[in-house]
Amino acid sequence: MSIVRPYAFVISFMNSWRRNAEKEKQNVQNDRERRSNILRTHETDLHQLQLQETDLRSKVREKEALQNSVEAMQLEVSSLTNQLKVMF
Repeated sequence: MSIVRPYAFVISFMNSWRRNAEKEKQNVQNDRERRSNILRTHETDLHQLQLQETDLRSKVREKEALQNSVEAMQLEVSSLTNQLKVMF
């Protein structure tokens, strides 16, 4: 039996192990990249929702201010109507 034969088996095993390790490394890198992309997408979505929230809060404040203004004007009209009734 020659000495070369056992070493060939070891070399073959090491090459196979190296290929498997490289495949696993690539899989891990691909998974990390996929997760990073998902995270960036979620961060972008979150930012968009935060902008929408700010816009909607502003619109709600504006609507409330307009409602208060309408109520004040209605009171003024009612008061002026009563004044006119008293005058005539």
